[in-house]
Parts: sequence; C-alpha cells; structure tokens
Amino acid sequence: MSSESIPGAPHRTAPSRRVVGLALGVMAAGLAGCPPATDFANGAGGVPIYQAFNFDTLRTWEFLSNAPFTEIDYRLQARQLDGVEEIGGQDVHTIEFQYDCIRNTSEEAGDCADQGLEATVAFTWRISASLGDGVLFHGHGDTTFDPPVKLADAQMLEGDTVSSSSGGIDYTATYVDRIPCPATNFWPDPDSRADCYQIQVDAEGGDSPIAGTWYVANRFMVPAFQPGGSGELDTDGETTGPPIWALVKFSEAE
Repeated sequence: MSSESIPGAPHRTAPSRRVVGLALGVMAAGLAGCPPATDFANGAGGVPIYQAFNFDTLRTWEFLSNAPFTEIDYRLQARQLDGVEEIGGQDVHTIEFQYDCIRNTSEEAGDCADQGLEATVAFTWRISASLGDGVLFHGHGDTTFDPPVKLADAQMLEGDTVSSSSGGIDYTATYVDRIPCPATNFWPDPDSRADCYQIQVDAEGGDSPIAGTWYVANRFMVPAFQPGGSGELDTDGETTGPPIWALVKFSEAE
C-alpha cells in the first residue's frame, strides 16, 4: 500500500509516481528479458536454444576427454575466430580446435608431441544461429555441409526433433532434456553447475563428424560434446560409450 493517502477517501490510495514508474520499469524489464512463449518462426513453444550460440563476444575453450591417457594424450583448445562469412543469407562463424599435448604415453597409443600434433589444427566448426533458421552446421573440418545440417530449431520443447539432409546423409536432431552440464572439472560443485540443453544428432546413410550428443548452454555455447555418443549414463552416473569432451577452461573477451 502507498503511504500517500488521499484525504477524505480512506478506502483508496493514490500510488506515487515513483511507484508507478518502478512498476512499469519492472514490467518492461520482464518483457525484454524473458523469451517469448512461442518461436516466431515455427509457432512451437520451447527454450530458445539459438540464443546459446551468441557470437558477439570472442571466446576460448579448453576441453579434456574422459578417455584414459593411453588412448587420448591431448586436450583440445578452441577459439572463436574473429570475422564472419555470409553464406546463403546466414552469418557463419568459425571455431578452431588445436591439439594440446599432455604427456608421453604408451608406445601402443603413440605420443602426441612425437606425431607433431602440438598446436596444429585438429578441426573447425562452422556454425550459424538465428531466430528464423535455428542453429545450422555449415562445416566440420574438411567436411562442408551444403545444404547445412540443422542442429536445432530456434526454440524447442523436450522431445522435439528437426530433420535435414546433406551430402546423401539424413540427420535427425532431438532436444532430449535440460540437465546439469557434464563438465565436472570446470564445475566441481554440483550446485554451481550450469544447465545444458542435451541434443542428440543421429545420421543415417553414412558416417558424420557431427553425429552424437551435444550439450549446449548459454554463455558457454558448447561446454561438452560426445562424437558418436548417445549421452547414456551408467549406474554411477558416468557417460558411457565413446569419449566425451568436457570443458576445463573458458574465457571471453571483455
């Protein structure tokens, strides 16, 4: 109740201009900060996955595999390259991955440094994201997707799928769930862990480097990914199947 009462009218109060202004400000902030209930592009409600792929700020990442060092003896260091390429009306951004050798391992596994992998380019991602077209993969390493592969609609509900075809391969991407990001080295405290949109990409008709499980989060973009994996967990809550690459370091330009 306002403290400014109208004389002679005990049952009504006049809100102060300051209170009205604050209320309107809160309403405006709420409308600006909350995503719309539906996707303007396809009318389907859901979480705004495309907003996680915000390329306005240059970022760097470092990923560590959960595989034994005898199998994978390197980290992956990634950086968002400056600049943008326009393809088919889309602003395509490139993220470049390099090998970062960890240490010497068994002869059977080979040595990252002896193979000359140190600081060489492992692969690149070429991605665009927009409200109108969702999240599109235009390339992975030497593979160019023409037309691009759709990783997600702009907004999706749990269980929603999107389909696309490229290079003779049919893709189905499913928004599985919203879960704590599986990057325990970066977020050791479960209570502080960011939430990730878990997206499963299945490919039929051939092998594809983007088939597998993707974990997408606002600000961090892709804190974890499992090429060829299904995102299934064992009884201890550990990811099963192929190695998963999870975030260990992250930075963004100021």
